[in-house]
Amino acid sequence: MKQKAFIRIILNILLFVMPFWAWLGMFGGVSGVLSSRGWSSLKYFTVLSNLFEGIVSAIWTGSALASILKKESSGVEASHIAEVLKYIACACVFLTFITVMVFLGPMFGYVSMFIGANFWLHLVVPLAAIAEMFFLVREDFSLKENVYTIIPVLIYGTAYLINIVVNGRGDNASGWNDFYGFVTWGFPVGILIFAVICLIVFLFGAVIRRINYRK
Repeated sequence: MKQKAFIRIILNILLFVMPFWAWLGMFGGVSGVLSSRGWSSLKYFTVLSNLFEGIVSAIWTGSALASILKKESSGVEASHIAEVLKYIACACVFLTFITVMVFLGPMFGYVSMFIGANFWLHLVVPLAAIAEMFFLVREDFSLKENVYTIIPVLIYGTAYLINIVVNGRGDNASGWNDFYGFVTWGFPVGILIFAVICLIVFLFGAVIRRINYRK
């Protein structure tokens, strides 16, 4: 147990550093498909989900280290709230990974999806977060907490669709448009795609719940 806790602490430190390091690279001008310089990079769910994972990983690490300072038992336990936040963040970066592999990769080319900062944001951080949740976490997540995994996606998806209504699908001066191409086949199809995305995130959360139940 001590070894697993130590591995999680090191991993969460890395999961804090990697997203912010990659984003700063993009912020400073690293070019590539689905990347932007400066603050406009925050329009991408990939960036937001990875930064969320980074922030949550820092919170989890702080909670775990606090448990070490507060008691002398062999167990190292973060708070349940910190674990739930990790659960939600993992679902978010899982969505980034699966969207790249199933939708964006075939559309833009897989090589372009893993260049520069996107190598970390599309692949390394999501896989590390997923591996942690599958192999290192042992926490009972409720059905209500499973529903929580959808909330960030709903917020982003709603803002994204409103953005298209306001700015249209094509390029414009602000650059805020259908940059993911989700309404390529029409607005109703775009709404359907987001509904399917929410279902995928919920099902991923259900899988995590099942795996943790069996541990």
